[in-house]
Amino acid sequence: MKKMLNYIANGKGIGIKYFMLFSVLICISCWFLFSSIVMKNAQTNDYLNQFFSKVPTLEIADGRLIEPKNTYLSIPIVEGYSDELIINTVPEIPVNLNFASGIYLSSDAAYFKVPALANDIQVIQWSEVGNRVIDRAALENGLQGIIGIFSTLLTLIFCCILWAGYVLVQITIKLFFWILGYHTNKGQTARATTVAWIGVLSINFVLLLASLQLSIPVVFVMAIALAVLLVFRSTKLEDKKPEKGRNFFDTVPASEKEVETPVQTPVKPVKVATKKKNLKLVEKPRREPAKKTVKK
Repeated sequence: MKKMLNYIANGKGIGIKYFMLFSVLICISCWFLFSSIVMKNAQTNDYLNQFFSKVPTLEIADGRLIEPKNTYLSIPIVEGYSDELIINTVPEIPVNLNFASGIYLSSDAAYFKVPALANDIQVIQWSEVGNRVIDRAALENGLQGIIGIFSTLLTLIFCCILWAGYVLVQITIKLFFWILGYHTNKGQTARATTVAWIGVLSINFVLLLASLQLSIPVVFVMAIALAVLLVFRSTKLEDKKPEKGRNFFDTVPASEKEVETPVQTPVKPVKVATKKKNLKLVEKPRREPAKKTVKK
């Protein structure tokens, strides 16, 4: 805990590389989770199993649907809905594309009609497909491919939600401390947001594995509360001075701040060691007064 608080208070950067690594790992895990859930539901779906059991083996050769021969079938894809699979290989029955939605297979081509995606009917000639046999195993493999694409789309959406929430929490935390008028260290709120967002998402992912899940607003509020708590724990905000020019709530304006005078420490005298010199007293010789000679 102390290492994490020290990283939030005195670390470098905003922690984006840690969140990027976390998002990659969580998205890969979610892709496998989505794939397994959707595949499990598809395998246990009674309507889908009934549909696969009713579809005959299709054989395509030389640009034509040769199996089944002289057959006209109308198989509902999902019971109770208008989507259906129509197989018409009877030469006497003309191709009728007035069906509501679904797939129409004739001897020459396959027609796809999905009004929710496109108004026009999509046509694929059997000559473009090549020679192949489509049985139940091939249908299940195709279903796995569709589930993989669907899981990839879900994972991309989930990744966008992760990063959008990360940015929103960053903005909210910065706005919160800006309104309070407190000045934090550079990147401190961003690092706290990264740790809080990763922690809340990890808890939510564990709950998801246990068939429980927190809603997006709850995750967002929990991340904000945890990020604020981490900033308060990692920094003594009461010792922080409010930013200049701010007068929010109980913040003291810049003009009323007390100017702290520096405390002068007394200078201690320094003793300098000196060497005593032994001086010898030398007596100067006295000069005797000169004798005056008296002239006679």
